Amino acid sequence: MQQEQAAELYVEWISSLRKLDEDKLYNQGLKNAIHILDNLKGYNVLKASMPAKKFATELVQLYSRFVLLAESEAIEQNYLAACGVKQSLGPVFDTIGIDESSPHEILKKYHPAEDSKSLSQQAFLYLTVLSNIHLFPGEKIRQVAPQLIVPLAIGCLGQRYALTKRQTANKKALQSLGSDYESMAFPGYDFSAISRTWMYCSYLYWDKKHGIKKNLNNMFRRWMEEKRLTGVKQRPFVEKQKPTILIFAESFSDHHAMFRCHGKSAVSLKENFRTILVTNRDGISPTTLKLFSKTIQIDRSKKCVEKNIKIIKGCYPDMIYYPSVGMSRNTCYLANLRLAPIQFLSMGHPASTLSREMDYVVVNNDLRPDPKCFSEKIIHRRISAGYSPYPGWSGTGTHASILPPTKRKRVGVLGFIPKITQEFLHVCRTLDEKSPEGVEFHFFPNVDTIDFQAFKAIIQKEIKTSLVHRGVSYPEYMGRVKQLDLVLSTFPFGNTNGTIDTLLVRKPMITLEGPEPHSKTDSRLLRKVGAPEDFITSSPREYLQRALDWVSNEQKLADNCRALEALDIEGTFFNNDENDFADVVSLIYKNHQTLQKDDRREFEFSDLMALQDKSVN
Repeated sequence: MQQEQAAELYVEWISSLRKLDEDKLYNQGLKNAIHILDNLKGYNVLKASMPAKKFATELVQLYSRFVLLAESEAIEQNYLAACGVKQSLGPVFDTIGIDESSPHEILKKYHPAEDSKSLSQQAFLYLTVLSNIHLFPGEKIRQVAPQLIVPLAIGCLGQRYALTKRQTANKKALQSLGSDYESMAFPGYDFSAISRTWMYCSYLYWDKKHGIKKNLNNMFRRWMEEKRLTGVKQRPFVEKQKPTILIFAESFSDHHAMFRCHGKSAVSLKENFRTILVTNRDGISPTTLKLFSKTIQIDRSKKCVEKNIKIIKGCYPDMIYYPSVGMSRNTCYLANLRLAPIQFLSMGHPASTLSREMDYVVVNNDLRPDPKCFSEKIIHRRISAGYSPYPGWSGTGTHASILPPTKRKRVGVLGFIPKITQEFLHVCRTLDEKSPEGVEFHFFPNVDTIDFQAFKAIIQKEIKTSLVHRGVSYPEYMGRVKQLDLVLSTFPFGNTNGTIDTLLVRKPMITLEGPEPHSKTDSRLLRKVGAPEDFITSSPREYLQRALDWVSNEQKLADNCRALEALDIEGTFFNNDENDFADVVSLIYKNHQTLQKDDRREFEFSDLMALQDKSVN
């Protein structure tokens, strides 16, 4: 699609819905409106010619009319599809500014005078079709049959952000439905919506957030059993001189965060294994294509699940390695199927799978997460591995000069939109309120769908002096980061690549360290390069106080910049070719049966070596 055509889509969409409304084709209007909401998941709204708020307002008005005037049979036929577009519907409401309204209040605002449906029927339709993560009716969901409420809840949980207290409270309530999720008949439902829910649960600032994964895992397993999609049978272990390892990478292009973080380790496996890279068809670049013994590209469609499983089985892997689990719908179901005798992951998406089919998680030796956070056994590497720079990054000009003094400090937030939690945003707002001169916030949410407009509307309502940046090229983005006085790391979910980028331009930052792996990634990087220890805090209160102290202390900010100037950050991250990953994985392969029988939940590299020495002797 050409950019000019894309820019006119808003206009075309609204015009087509108006025509259906004028012709009283309400059933078709409902179906088309849902289709438009589905398209909004991937549509670049930054190219649209119609103002986003005007588009969102007209879309809600027309969607509401179709919901109320369509035949009941049409509502039933489109119910699952309507649940599947909640990821877009919530941001549409937030773009308009409907944040604290109930479905009933929206009904009063938008329902047509000639409507003939009873109020109770209207209320039910709005409860189900127009609810989203911000407008969810809380405990009333318990009054609705699980087979209706579960698709609705999963759709709402697919929204990528929870920035307000109400959104966050509703998200926690929905994630607490527990076994209700397993009562849903899986076939026919939006496959990717369940995968989104599986991933996005990890970003909440809540100690019970991962519990829903167990229920979703059971859903995946039951669905595969019903489809007779089975794993491989266990076979006697016969050690091979060069076993086959299948690397299932959700995205492994040289521009992607996964390759920047895990590319060197994955490529090193070629020393000891025959390596087969399996990745999404759009997830690889020519430079990474030739780094493995064999590369297979697969599709992400639900229709291709059986085909994808057959492809993996046909490789007869001795091990399967997932650099990340959760960022693609494929990994969520595959992680619940035994497709190789040994299956393990690393911390691309730093959280446990809670899957009984995943044996190990391999972590850098300086991450040290709490073992209670994992269902997998933890394998600690001997070293802290290096990273790959963004393609074309030369390091030239990375040393940022100390900026001229300004009354209002420029504070950056580089985290992807799901990482910006309500609790983190509260700290930002309090920092702005309590700072003598206030601060100028710069958010880089890394989205260009309707989520961008919704995020911008909420952020600028919460913090008047904030700027929300659109996606730009990497060099331009780094140029903007260089103009910041301070960077705040998101919590509880940190930002590995954003932290590396911050350090490359020698900007001071503050992070909040916690027990989970995603709360340790940033502090690990800061210690790895030798940054001052006071960049790391251990509570939201300490985090806020540190930020307040720094934005009002010009000398402290300058001293922090000078401290970073003295460090060899590029060399630490990019120029260290030492890599023990292939050795660690070989030791897992050779000692798997012993490791599984051992009651310990975590193993050092030295433990693996001791097991190997014992088996040899």
